[in-house]
Amino acid sequence: MTGDITLAREEALALLSRPFFAASNEQTQFYLCGIFLHDVGGDLLAVATDGHRLARVSLAGATGLSLDRTLIIPNSAINILLRLLANKNSECITLARSRTLLAAETSRFRFVSKLIDSTYPSYERLILGPSGNAVTVGRVELAQALDRIAAVIDPAVKAMRLVGLQWALDEPALRLCIPGHDLANDTLDAEVAGTGKVALQILHLAEIAAEIEGKCIHIDSNGNGGPVLITDRDDPDVLILQMPCAWPFEDTPAA
Repeated sequence: MTGDITLAREEALALLSRPFFAASNEQTQFYLCGIFLHDVGGDLLAVATDGHRLARVSLAGATGLSLDRTLIIPNSAINILLRLLANKNSECITLARSRTLLAAETSRFRFVSKLIDSTYPSYERLILGPSGNAVTVGRVELAQALDRIAAVIDPAVKAMRLVGLQWALDEPALRLCIPGHDLANDTLDAEVAGTGKVALQILHLAEIAAEIEGKCIHIDSNGNGGPVLITDRDDPDVLILQMPCAWPFEDTPAA
C-alpha cells in the first residue's frame, strides 16, 4: 500500500460522480478512460477529460492517497463504485492504493480494481486565471435556451451542432445563436464583464449545465481559442474546461 484515506460517503460520491461525465470512452486514449485522483497541497483532486472537456472536483483537507500521476480508476470500476455507494447504509469509505490496485472498503463491502497502467497527462497547464471577459447566467435559463435552439436544428443534419455565445459591456445579456437559422436566437439576462464571442457544442454545454448544481453558471472566455472556463458560483470546488469550436456565425444575426 502506498496511500490511503477515509472519506464520508457523500465526499466519495462527489469525487467520483461529478467529474465522471467528462471521462473518455475512446479506447485509443485508454489513459483518459477513467478518473484521476491526486493530492495537491491540502486537497484531493478528481479529474476527468476526453480531450474536448475537462472536469475537476476538489475536496479540501483530504490528503494521503496519492502524490503521483498514476492513480487512474477505470470507467468500469467507477460505475461499480457509484452503484455500491448509492446505498446510504454506508457512512464512510476507505480508499487505499498500491502501485497497480485500488481498494475501496466500507462496513458493507470491499471492492478491488486494477488501475489504468499509465501516467495522467499534465492538464494543469490548461487552467488559466480569469480573463476579465466573462458572463454569469442562470443555469436553468441557459439549459432551457439550449433546448429551444437545439429543437430548431434539422435532425438529419450531420454537421456538428454548435451554439454561439456573445456578450458585451453595453448590455447585461447573453446572446445565443445558430448559423443558418435566423429565428434560432435567444437572449438571456446576465451579469457581464468584458466582451466575449465563443462557439461550443450544444450537447457538451447542455451536459455541463446539467452537472452544475448551483443557480448560476459562470463562463469565462480568453478569446484566443484556448479552453473556456466554466464554474459554479455557488461551489468553488468544481471547475470545468470546454474547448471552443471555430466560429462559423459571421452571417447569422444575433437576437
